[in-house]
Amino acid sequence: KKGNFSASVEYSYNHTPLGRCSYRVLPGCGPVIITHGSEIYPDFRGQGWGTKLHKARLAAFYDAEFRVALCTVRQDNEPERRILQRFGWVEGVKFFNPQTRHDVSMWTKELLGEE
Repeated sequence: KKGNFSASVEYSYNHTPLGRCSYRVLPGCGPVIITHGSEIYPDFRGQGWGTKLHKARLAAFYDAEFRVALCTVRQDNEPERRILQRFGWVEGVKFFNPQTRHDVSMWTKELLGEE
């Protein structure tokens, strides 16, 4: 089940695309999921969709019995950073990503015993 847990997902409501994110299992470490590329499209920002979609993403991770989630976030993405803080994620290493040319933070969340 976890081995195939990889996707790029576009979220929609009433057939209207709201945003997207990607996730996949950390290679060689089945109980760890990596999520990245989360985005709410500009017309839907500030309406609570980021929080709703984050809850749905976490519910899928809990249902699949992952133990740890990792998330990379651009350091200038304040809305996503606030959501992660509110849901108990811990910010760790900060680095410059030469592929995207952005400053990025790695966030972690332990998933066991929560929901």
